[in-house]
Amino acid sequence: MKRTLTILSVALVAFMLSSCVEKSKKYQQLMAEKDAVVLENQNIEREYNAALGIISDVENNLSAIRDAEGMMLMQNENNTQRDQLNSELIKIKEKMAADRAKLDSLSSVLDKSNKDRSYLRNTIKKLQAQLAEKEATIAQMQEQIAQKDQEIAGLNTKVDNLNQNLNVANAKNDEQSRLIAEQILEMNKVYY
Repeated sequence: MKRTLTILSVALVAFMLSSCVEKSKKYQQLMAEKDAVVLENQNIEREYNAALGIISDVENNLSAIRDAEGMMLMQNENNTQRDQLNSELIKIKEKMAADRAKLDSLSSVLDKSNKDRSYLRNTIKKLQAQLAEKEATIAQMQEQIAQKDQEIAGLNTKVDNLNQNLNVANAKNDEQSRLIAEQILEMNKVYY
């Protein structure tokens, strides 16, 4: 009986000690730290996914710029293609401005963060450099479009002048043909 009582008392003490662990301050502090680490991990994951989304958007916009550059290199551009290219360049510039703002925001968030995210910082710097390069390319493309528009305007003026000269020459030719026809009729006239 003494033995059973000893086993029961040991079991009772073990049970009480195990329930006390959950109520102890150290246990609660550890659980609070665990919850804080889980929240921090979720925040980091969310920030990382947002950064990857921004990077993906920027890369897609850079691809659109490359496509626009390809359109610019086409030699036989008509007015609708040129107008379409101008509108696409404007849209791309707007997207690039939004992307630059997103990258700047992401960069400032990374700077405020105490975490070492050198990979993201390097990627952001590379994308910012590419954006700056593409902005220069777009400005150059717009200058080329403006030069081509001036060349086209000059050529249109030449074509108009040539058409006017052709109309004058045709009118003179018609007048001369009429005079020749009258003279031939006068020569073929027989007087009896």
